[in-house]
Amino acid sequence: MGTTPENTGKNTIEEQYGDWTAPDTQSSNLTMEASVADTRLTDKLTLSEALKDEDLLRFFLLHAQEYAGGDEKVTPYALSQFQYFKRPREGLEPHIYVIKNADNVVAGASLTIENSGDQKLAYLGQKVVAPDSRQQNLGPQLVKKRLDVAREAGCSQAYCYVTKDNSRALRSILKGGFVVDDFFDEPPPSGHGKPPELWNVSKDLNKPELPVPDSETMKNAPIVNSSEEFGAAQIAIPFENKELIKLALKNGYVGRQIILPEQFNPEDQIQVKELKMFLEKIEPENQK
Repeated sequence: MGTTPENTGKNTIEEQYGDWTAPDTQSSNLTMEASVADTRLTDKLTLSEALKDEDLLRFFLLHAQEYAGGDEKVTPYALSQFQYFKRPREGLEPHIYVIKNADNVVAGASLTIENSGDQKLAYLGQKVVAPDSRQQNLGPQLVKKRLDVAREAGCSQAYCYVTKDNSRALRSILKGGFVVDDFFDEPPPSGHGKPPELWNVSKDLNKPELPVPDSETMKNAPIVNSSEEFGAAQIAIPFENKELIKLALKNGYVGRQIILPEQFNPEDQIQVKELKMFLEKIEPENQK
């Protein structure tokens, strides 16, 4: 194996990784095979599975630039994620899907197929869109791609975790027909190296798509501030009141969407206290 590059402040894959050699994966559990055909989104953008190390590294570098927590951590974070991906635990089948233009990876997301006894689950992991490529509907395209792959692989359910105040990510995934069905105060049972205080968001892949709630329906939902007010088929709870939302989830409701302020400006920074979660009651036979 070649030497791991130092963080030199250089930006391109060629500059950063130079003569660094990817770890030998012949003896690993990973089988890199394309699944679901490549998708041309526009004349300039293509969505495909990342099968080359260069595309994988570009994805992890892009993700690290957003989430590593400082320039000095970008390269070590990207390399550690790359190596973790290359050596999955037994029973896990990881995939990375990227959206590329002619020059670079501008967005991407991970998918892990979990072989859990007699069923398969799909874990939707890391997702990132470059700042200058946002507002182009790339996030939903990445969700759709991963769900297509999950269904093709025979998964019965897809799920992911969203940190407690990440309303943007939560709104994005809920648009894809997912529901919020739990909140973890401690690290979730399945692990994935996640911290505590996470929304568990899931989607039954064997059932018809849930209709996306429209703005008028959400606007008319009664605002609930105590469990004594539970009962209506549709309710809204202030997003900052996590304890009440958790209680609603345990009483037959699922979170369907995040309600934005009426005078919301996409350029503004949203305050948690301005948001509400829209929840719907589900019938007992449909509960987990």
